Amino acid sequence: MQNLLVSDEKTNVLKTIFDLMDSDKDGLISPDQFELSSIPTDMLEHLEAILFEIHQSKSPTDFPTFVAVVNKYSLYDDLKTVSPISLASTND
Repeated sequence: MQNLLVSDEKTNVLKTIFDLMDSDKDGLISPDQFELSSIPTDMLEHLEAILFEIHQSKSPTDFPTFVAVVNKYSLYDDLKTVSPISLASTND
């Protein structure tokens, strides 16, 4: 049961970040258009590798691909602990 809770927490944190970056809210992050204004500056440092990979892909990135890139660079713990994002205010 605890693994399910951790998985749900991880999904919620990553979905919040993904949604903040999805500028047109179509469920995809476009490589030529990121919405970064609502992401804390110190968190952007941790997203640098992800942003670079999305930009290099030249194709829109969906949520499962975003999660795969986060896992590839083992960034979840960093993203979770840097400038916590209020899930309540971003998931309205």
